[in-house]
Amino acid sequence: MNRLGVKWFETRSVSSSRESKILERHAPSEIVRTVKSITAREMWEQHEPFLEEYLWGGGFWEESYYVGTAGDVSTDTIEQYTLDRTAAVQSMCN
Repeated sequence: MNRLGVKWFETRSVSSSRESKILERHAPSEIVRTVKSITAREMWEQHEPFLEEYLWGGGFWEESYYVGTAGDVSTDTIEQYTLDRTAAVQSMCN
């Protein structure tokens, strides 16, 4: 976690038929837009004084994003990658 107590990355795999149906019915851009909207709103509610000081323009997320697939890679490999990236990002923030 960073100094705001927020995880930078979270490991998540599609484990239910409900989640699979969400992915089948919604475009990646729609899912990203929804996630960005919800997380930005929650961050502003929880950390408004801090964010007002550091985000001059008021925007929490950049407009751009990347969506990719893992292909034929095991969940263990993805989880290890996520843990490695989390450690790398945390070391940059300290």
